[in-house]
Formats: sequence, C-alpha cells, structure tokens
Amino acid sequence: MDNLDGHATRECLNAWPAPPHSVIATDPLYRRFRSVQAAFRRRAQALMHDCDCPQLLHGSANVLLQLSEQDGLTLTELARRCEIENSSLTALVDDLERSGLAVRERSANDRRHIHMVLTQKGREVAPRIRHVWQQIQQIAFASISAQDIERMQSVMQTIESNLNGG
Repeated sequence: MDNLDGHATRECLNAWPAPPHSVIATDPLYRRFRSVQAAFRRRAQALMHDCDCPQLLHGSANVLLQLSEQDGLTLTELARRCEIENSSLTALVDDLERSGLAVRERSANDRRHIHMVLTQKGREVAPRIRHVWQQIQQIAFASISAQDIERMQSVMQTIESNLNGG
C-alpha cells in the first residue's frame, strides 16, 4: 500500500473534488467498519441470549464490566473509562438499572456526585458477560494470525490518530 506522505500522492488527493454527501455513507471502507460493528453486535446478542444474560444495549455491557473491575465509580469516571461522553452514558446506566444490574447512589460526602454500584444480580451476571466477550474475540480472530491482528491494530490506531488531528 502506498504511503500518503509522498508528494505526488498528496497532489493527487488535493486535486480531487470533495465527494458528494451520499458517497461518504457508501464508501467501501466506511461500510466495512459498519458491517463489522453490526456483525459484532449481532453475535454478542446471540451469545448473551445463549448464556442467559440480560439483553443489554451494546455499550451497557462495557459499563457493567468496568463496574465489575471497580464498583462504585462516579458517572464521570465511568464515562472516561468507557471512552464515551457523559451524555451517552445516561442511556447505558438507565439500561443497567432497568435490568436490575446496577443502581445510582448519591455520594454521602458530596450529593452532586453520583456513583454506580452493581447489584447482586450485576455481580452474578458480569462474569458471564466477560466470558461472552472472550468468546466473541475468539470467534472474530479465529483465522487471523497474530501478526495480522497487530498490523490491523496499528492501522486502526493510525486512522484514529489521523482523524483526531494528529
């Protein structure tokens, strides 16, 4: 694959007109990212159903697993660890509460801080969900070499860095 640092390649890219809006959604690489994400979600839901785990929103499992590592995190810390915005965390926390897996508790020292605490049911379900995530990884990477996985991670990190401005 050509490196985009080359002067000729840059000139070629700069000469292209901006793509129409509809092209972005139909770009093959963008579609592949979305397709992999959708397949991951479908498989996760199927495996969670098979192990009698509650059907959770996609990100709720990550929140639950973060709490199983360190219970009682503030919502701000939980959002940071899950790498999502606080506003995005609200629906996931609501999902965990509806499922009876965690509850919000106000801090006794500072009522402005809200902590998430696993319920007994949440502590029982977390290991099963962790097992599901391990199964998904085994399935997803079954026929991929360790070198290819490392290369894929490197490429994805570079793409993310490029999109984040550097």
